Amino acid sequence: DVARDAAAVPSVASRSTIAEPTFRVMGDCAVVCYVRLVQTGFKTVRTEETRVWRRQAATSDLGKWKLVHFHRSKPANGYGA
Repeated sequence: DVARDAAAVPSVASRSTIAEPTFRVMGDCAVVCYVRLVQTGFKTVRTEETRVWRRQAATSDLGKWKLVHFHRSKPANGYGA
């Protein structure tokens, strides 16, 4: 049984770290860019992420921020693997 075999293998904990964060607020919009490092055992994977947030104008959510776009890419320099 595949599920039982997978459960028998000890899992390695991973750690996610945000590095080099930058942000810019433009009225009711904000752009956040950063590098995410995910470390699992002795392997580290680097990705670059961007999130676009918009402040809500609806009465029920007035002033709350909502994520409206997300993008993730591996850098071209080869450190993403």
